[in-house]
Amino acid sequence: MDKKEFTVVCREIFAHYGFLKRKNLYFRAGNNGVLCGLGLKFSQFGPTGSVMVYYYTGAQIIDTATKYNYDFIGYVEALSKITDKGKPFLTGSIDYERYAKEELRSELQKAMAAHVLPALEDLTFFLQTAVRLRAHHTKDKVAILNTLLTAQPEEAGWKNMNLLGVRRGTVILQPHDLCWPILAGEFIDQLKALLGPVAIDIQHVGSTAIKGIHAKPILDIAIGVAALEDIQKYIPILAQHNIIYRGQDQPGQLLFVKGDFEQDTRTHHIHVVVYGGAEWENYLNFRDYLNHSPEKAEEYDGLKMYLAQQYPQDRSAYTAGKAELVNRILAEAKVWRRG
Repeated sequence: MDKKEFTVVCREIFAHYGFLKRKNLYFRAGNNGVLCGLGLKFSQFGPTGSVMVYYYTGAQIIDTATKYNYDFIGYVEALSKITDKGKPFLTGSIDYERYAKEELRSELQKAMAAHVLPALEDLTFFLQTAVRLRAHHTKDKVAILNTLLTAQPEEAGWKNMNLLGVRRGTVILQPHDLCWPILAGEFIDQLKALLGPVAIDIQHVGSTAIKGIHAKPILDIAIGVAALEDIQKYIPILAQHNIIYRGQDQPGQLLFVKGDFEQDTRTHHIHVVVYGGAEWENYLNFRDYLNHSPEKAEEYDGLKMYLAQQYPQDRSAYTAGKAELVNRILAEAKVWRRG
């Protein structure tokens, strides 16, 4: 099917389950003041679309709800038509050209029945959903957060939950999580304590530091030093804290990684660069420019989602596919920074 047919099928599903169009989304109110909005998002880089799910807490938000002021966000997943080692996998980036109408309709109905509707009808299920998607901190969900914080792990869905970590070489993107900057700040504090004055500055960079876009749940941290060799004597100290030296991964940069090495997962990438040098400026310019320019961030996000769909087991191909746009954004960011 084409983009128009995909849109029609999705809207028919929304209407079938009682979602009514208002402003730029389709809404349905649930129990306990929970509101759900459904909307479509398309990639600019290929025939893929996403059915976004926006959750709002607090009944008073019904009159003002938009796709920009949600409390929790996720997406409806369908089986990909591109297999991973011969096996289909669930994805929120739906390659609609590969689907027949009734086939996609069946996939969306199953996902709605399994995940979206129960979150509207049952508070416990919603709390589990909210924890899984994490919180977008707004004033309208204080009661929900209090419940989450005081509930037992099994009641609130915390059991076996991992906030960070992706198997090496693979690509898994998650919606932006406001816990990422918090976790990054805690890790930066740890690095400052370990490195002392050799670290002139330490910054949270990369996609997890950019508001509103999907990212691999791996924190990128940039450490600015006067000279790269200054970090060498700290390699053993960092290793004692499971921060392992991997050498020069790119010209002018040294890489450290942190994660569960037995499971071959990575949770942190630490990039040591010369403070004030080109690499340092690129990390900060890229992050700050995309946070300042939502339309550019959305363009970048669309490409990331498309490439993740194409290369879920090939991070090198995924990274190579971003290179042209990344370089263009860096050039624009440099001009923007100069004012």
